[in-house]
Amino acid sequence: MLGNLTCAVLLAVSGVAKLRAKQETRDAFSALRLPGWLGRSPAPVLLPFAELLLAALLVLGSGWVLVAGAAASVALFAAYTVVIARALGFEEPVRCNCF
Repeated sequence: MLGNLTCAVLLAVSGVAKLRAKQETRDAFSALRLPGWLGRSPAPVLLPFAELLLAALLVLGSGWVLVAGAAASVALFAAYTVVIARALGFEEPVRCNCF
């Protein structure tokens, strides 16, 4: 349960920060050199809501809903890890305000 709560707090803080800095979130998609279509898609707008939903599922979910929320959270954190690790190899530093 402590792991769920820790991940939920991280997702909630990240989601709220992204909601407060909408343009910075969109700019991060470009700075992290994600595919252009992804930056033009609704993804930058929907990402904070997805993080907040996952946070809620980790705290309030039970049964298969909790399992699905936990699996989606692991997938999201894995994607973040890959994107950030890739960005560490860029010649210029990237400020994505990810966490």
